[in-house]
Amino acid sequence: MLLVRTKVRYSRRNKITGVGLLAAQYIPAKTVVWRFDPRFDLFFDPTQVESLPEVQKEMIKDGGYISTLTNSFVCSIDNSRFINSSRKPNIDNTQVLPGDTEICWVATRDIYEGDELTTQINRSPSTDSTNSLQASSG
Repeated sequence: MLLVRTKVRYSRRNKITGVGLLAAQYIPAKTVVWRFDPRFDLFFDPTQVESLPEVQKEMIKDGGYISTLTNSFVCSIDNSRFINSSRKPNIDNTQVLPGDTEICWVATRDIYEGDELTTQINRSPSTDSTNSLQASSG
Protein backbone atom coordinates (compact mmCIF):
# COMPACT_ATOMS: atom_id res chain seq x y z
CA MET A 1 0.00 0.00 0.00
CA LEU A 2 1.31 3.41 -0.87
CA LEU A 3 2.19 5.41 2.23
CA VAL A 4 2.59 8.73 0.43
CA ARG A 5 0.33 10.85 -1.75
CA THR A 6 0.67 10.17 -5.48
CA LYS A 7 -1.10 10.89 -8.73
CA VAL A 8 -1.16 9.10 -12.06
CA ARG A 9 -0.19 11.27 -15.02
CA TYR A 10 1.36 11.21 -18.47
CA SER A 11 4.91 9.79 -18.52
CA ARG A 12 7.30 9.79 -21.45
CA ARG A 13 9.06 6.77 -19.85
CA ASN A 14 6.13 4.47 -20.57
CA LYS A 15 5.92 4.02 -24.34
CA ILE A 16 3.04 1.52 -24.04
CA THR A 17 0.44 3.32 -21.90
CA GLY A 18 2.02 6.75 -21.45
CA VAL A 19 1.20 6.67 -17.73
CA GLY A 20 3.42 7.05 -14.68
CA LEU A 21 3.28 7.50 -10.90
CA LEU A 22 4.10 11.02 -9.69
CA ALA A 23 4.72 12.27 -6.17
CA ALA A 24 1.90 14.51 -4.93
CA GLN A 25 4.02 15.59 -1.95
CA TYR A 26 7.65 16.01 -0.93
CA ILE A 27 9.16 12.61 0.05
CA PRO A 28 12.44 12.73 2.04
CA ALA A 29 15.21 10.23 1.25
CA LYS A 30 14.92 6.92 3.16
CA THR A 31 11.14 7.25 3.53
CA VAL A 32 9.22 3.98 3.20
CA VAL A 33 6.94 4.76 0.26
CA TRP A 34 5.13 1.41 -0.17
CA ARG A 35 4.66 -1.53 2.14
CA PHE A 36 2.60 -4.71 1.66
CA ASP A 37 -0.79 -4.40 3.35
CA PRO A 38 -3.31 -7.22 2.86
CA ARG A 39 -6.13 -4.66 2.89
CA PHE A 40 -4.76 -3.16 -0.36
CA ASP A 41 -2.38 -5.78 -1.76
CA LEU A 42 -3.04 -9.36 -2.81
CA PHE A 43 -0.93 -12.46 -3.35
CA PHE A 44 -1.89 -14.72 -6.28
CA ASP A 45 -0.41 -18.19 -6.73
CA PRO A 46 0.97 -18.44 -10.30
CA THR A 47 -0.79 -21.76 -10.93
CA GLN A 48 -4.11 -20.20 -9.93
CA VAL A 49 -3.43 -17.24 -12.21
CA GLU A 50 -2.89 -19.59 -15.15
CA SER A 51 -6.33 -21.12 -14.57
CA LEU A 52 -8.13 -17.75 -14.70
CA PRO A 53 -9.93 -16.42 -17.77
CA GLU A 54 -7.59 -14.54 -20.09
CA VAL A 55 -8.83 -11.05 -19.16
CA GLN A 56 -8.19 -11.57 -15.42
CA LYS A 57 -4.87 -13.26 -16.13
CA GLU A 58 -3.73 -10.24 -18.15
CA MET A 59 -4.84 -7.84 -15.40
CA ILE A 60 -2.76 -9.65 -12.78
CA LYS A 61 0.29 -10.06 -15.01
CA ASP A 62 0.19 -6.48 -16.31
CA GLY A 63 -0.68 -4.82 -13.00
CA GLY A 64 1.49 -6.82 -10.63
CA TYR A 65 4.88 -8.40 -10.23
CA ILE A 66 6.29 -11.77 -9.20
CA SER A 67 7.61 -11.65 -5.65
CA THR A 68 11.14 -12.99 -5.30
CA LEU A 69 10.28 -13.82 -1.69
CA THR A 70 7.05 -15.81 -2.15
CA ASN A 71 7.12 -16.60 -5.90
CA SER A 72 3.57 -15.27 -6.00
CA PHE A 73 2.10 -12.45 -8.04
CA VAL A 74 1.61 -9.31 -5.95
CA CYS A 75 -1.12 -6.93 -7.09
CA SER A 76 -2.16 -3.66 -5.48
CA ILE A 77 -5.40 -1.77 -5.79
CA ASP A 78 -3.69 1.60 -5.30
CA ASN A 79 -1.67 3.73 -7.73
CA SER A 80 1.52 1.72 -7.13
CA ARG A 81 0.69 -0.40 -10.16
CA PHE A 82 1.57 2.59 -12.36
CA ILE A 83 5.24 2.82 -11.31
CA ASN A 84 7.73 2.65 -14.18
CA SER A 85 11.26 1.32 -14.27
CA SER A 86 14.33 3.42 -14.81
CA ARG A 87 18.08 2.96 -15.10
CA LYS A 88 18.38 5.66 -12.43
CA PRO A 89 15.47 4.84 -10.08
CA ASN A 90 14.54 6.97 -7.08
CA ILE A 91 12.88 4.03 -5.30
CA ASP A 92 14.72 0.99 -3.91
CA ASN A 93 12.53 -2.11 -4.01
CA THR A 94 14.93 -4.63 -2.46
CA GLN A 95 14.53 -4.11 1.28
CA VAL A 96 12.37 -6.16 3.63
CA LEU A 97 11.31 -4.65 6.93
CA PRO A 98 11.54 -6.87 10.02
CA GLY A 99 8.42 -9.04 10.33
CA ASP A 100 7.22 -8.34 6.78
CA THR A 101 6.60 -11.03 4.16
CA GLU A 102 7.22 -8.78 1.17
CA ILE A 103 9.61 -6.08 0.01
CA CYS A 104 8.95 -2.42 0.66
CA TRP A 105 9.77 0.60 -1.47
CA VAL A 106 12.17 3.17 -0.06
CA ALA A 107 13.05 6.60 -1.46
CA THR A 108 16.74 6.60 -2.40
CA ARG A 109 16.88 10.40 -2.54
CA ASP A 110 14.63 13.34 -1.83
CA ILE A 111 11.67 13.21 -4.20
CA TYR A 112 9.81 16.43 -4.91
CA GLU A 113 6.16 16.97 -5.69
CA GLY A 114 5.69 16.29 -9.42
CA ASP A 115 8.71 13.95 -9.72
CA GLU A 116 7.96 10.58 -11.25
CA LEU A 117 8.53 7.62 -8.91
CA THR A 118 10.64 4.96 -10.60
CA THR A 119 12.16 1.67 -9.59
CA GLN A 120 14.51 -0.89 -11.03
CA ILE A 121 12.63 -4.03 -11.99
CA ASN A 122 13.87 -7.56 -11.15
CA ARG A 123 16.25 -6.79 -8.31
CA SER A 124 16.75 -9.26 -5.49
CA PRO A 125 15.50 -8.36 -2.02
CA SER A 126 17.92 -7.86 0.82
CA THR A 127 17.43 -7.99 4.53
CA ASP A 128 20.03 -5.30 5.23
CA SER A 129 19.53 -3.15 8.29
CA THR A 130 16.54 -0.88 7.84
CA ASN A 131 16.94 1.03 11.09
CA SER A 132 17.51 4.29 9.19
CA LEU A 133 14.22 4.07 7.27
CA GLN A 134 11.50 6.58 8.07
CA ALA A 135 7.79 5.95 8.08
CA SER A 136 5.99 8.42 5.87
CA SER A 137 3.83 10.97 7.59
CA GLY A 138 1.63 11.03 4.47
